[in-house]
Amino acid sequence: VVPSFTPENNGTYYKRQVTFISPIKGAPMGPKETRVIQTHRVSMPNETELIFDSSTKSLDIPMYGDSFLVESLWKVKQVGNDCNLTIQWRVNFIKSVWVKG
Repeated sequence: VVPSFTPENNGTYYKRQVTFISPIKGAPMGPKETRVIQTHRVSMPNETELIFDSSTKSLDIPMYGDSFLVESLWKVKQVGNDCNLTIQWRVNFIKSVWVKG
């Protein structure tokens, strides 16, 4: 069951957190699946623009799972009778991943 969005920051955006199990394919070692937490935020800064962003954290990846978030940003903007969709993503390193010797 996917939870509903709830208003945040006096209703300037809506947020929900989704948890699920994701398979890990192509890795010769390590777990075959991981628990995932995704945080979704949606806002409508004006009448012609919708913004959806998410951050994803994999919990069961040995050594590095808590070192980064995968973040995506979707912007939909009305342009006349059409719309433009812009999608961006990044890996946000929240702690060092350098191997200590």
